[in-house]
Amino acid sequence: MVFSFMRRAKADVALEIDGEQFSPGEEVKVRTTIAADEDINVREVVISLICVETFWRMESNGKTSSLRKKTQTLIEVPLQFATDSRFHRGIPYREEHRLTLPADSPLTLAGKIANISWQAKVSLDVAGARDIHVEKPVTVVSAQTISEDAASEYPQPVITEQSHDECRVRLELPSESWQIGDSMSGRLRLDAVEDCDFSEVRVELVLSEKAGDKKSQVAADSMVLEQDVSLSANRSQEWRFSLDLPTEPSRSTVISKTSLQWSVKGVLARKRRRDLSVEKEITVS
Repeated sequence: MVFSFMRRAKADVALEIDGEQFSPGEEVKVRTTIAADEDINVREVVISLICVETFWRMESNGKTSSLRKKTQTLIEVPLQFATDSRFHRGIPYREEHRLTLPADSPLTLAGKIANISWQAKVSLDVAGARDIHVEKPVTVVSAQTISEDAASEYPQPVITEQSHDECRVRLELPSESWQIGDSMSGRLRLDAVEDCDFSEVRVELVLSEKAGDKKSQVAADSMVLEQDVSLSANRSQEWRFSLDLPTEPSRSTVISKTSLQWSVKGVLARKRRRDLSVEKEITVS
């Protein structure tokens, strides 16, 4: 025996979105088409813009613990239409609506583990049958409002220093704010307090992600500045470097259970001893 509430209504639902990328505060135009293969009664039709966060939680069954994937809705912008309606076989029903993204909407984020996604969703509450849901992804990006004058202005350099027993290491960047896809230049300086040796001197562009209880840290780009470095006490050496930020949407983000942070790290590698380093967090938008 098949219960009616388990039966799927015989209807095709199509969802179309005008455009591919949208910014917070912008309107999203959505078209819905419902084509029924049989007469159906629908209690309501709801079209929504939904922001979903994906994260992990450490859960225990009393013996072992493991990470479990979770999702939660951060924002939902619903619009109800076609309440208590009857859709007739062979007569397509079309609606066009405009939904506005909130001004404080989180941006789409696609990191290694950090994930914030948007979707447009249409849901039909069908009498006597299973509900029908159709979804399509929506990408929310930052609106670039930097003026030409501001963009051309050279910001003040950012200098970060770290002292160790045998040396001081200084990292210099032209700015602490960057855009996705930028090429970043900088300098790394080593001042020896006493004689010191390093197997390698390098810089790394570090991407640190956190999604609930799950964490990840990778070098998105790196550059070896010199190998087998020996420096006498009171001597100094300086290197110039260049690192490239990726082009995918991996902007600096801290929201709810998700964080994605960027930093530039200078590393003085040592054999059979802990590496020495200096690190500066940057903002990527």
